[in-house]
Amino acid sequence: MMASVNDEWRDVGKINSSRDMMPGEKVNAHAFNNNTGEKLDSVELTPQRNQLGVHRWPYYFAMLINESTYMRAGSRETGSAIKPEWSGYRIDYGVKIRTYGCLLRAATSAIGP
Repeated sequence: MMASVNDEWRDVGKINSSRDMMPGEKVNAHAFNNNTGEKLDSVELTPQRNQLGVHRWPYYFAMLINESTYMRAGSRETGSAIKPEWSGYRIDYGVKIRTYGCLLRAATSAIGP
């Protein structure tokens, strides 16, 4: 799945995968309005057993982020597409996260089981 992106999207962070995730562990991303602090969108991934590997969970997290209205994750392809990547260490030492518009910011966090 590829998400479309245009010049209004801007890089705001990266997904770095330095280890496997543990069963029951979660990772999430949130988009906030910079002016009001209002949370505009949120996604959370609890990887399945076959998605826990250091090179796998960033791909599934990026796919989930790309379903968001306000966030995209992956590497920018020719034109305006963003493609999820299998490992954060394969692209600029991290899968890039982008938000739509200048009034947004994104945050990610991991939550233990």
